[in-house]
Amino acid sequence: MKKLLLHFLALSLLFGIFAQQLKAQINYQDSINLVSFYDETDGDNWTNKAGWKTEPVKLWYGIKVDAANQTITEINLPNNNLVGNIPYSLSSLNSLKKINLSENNLKGSINYEIQYLSNLEYLNLSNILIYPRINLMDTFPHSKVH
Repeated sequence: MKKLLLHFLALSLLFGIFAQQLKAQINYQDSINLVSFYDETDGDNWTNKAGWKTEPVKLWYGIKVDAANQTITEINLPNNNLVGNIPYSLSSLNSLKKINLSENNLKGSINYEIQYLSNLEYLNLSNILIYPRINLMDTFPHSKVH
């Protein structure tokens, strides 16, 4: 009986650990989009790339994850030596509430689809060369735009 109880406790503990690991998994498509974002902005040469592609997404520098539904809610990478065009992959991160990519070497147009990020509350693209020149307040009226 004691042995059976010990086996039951061990299995319960293992199941609990496995369930926690499953719960800690980020939305798969969000992680793919973030890796694409990293690659498209020369992530290997960022000033701070702690955790990117080596740790769980929730530990990646500049990324905030909603613990309840395991989606990306924030990208906060100002002045971090991001280079290239503003990635299309941003428009697929539907749970984003905050984007701060200011003071980086990004350029290009804002993807038309990014305006449909209905949860977006804050957008900072200051000192980034955006063309064609657009009024971000018209494009993102529900956001705090900088």
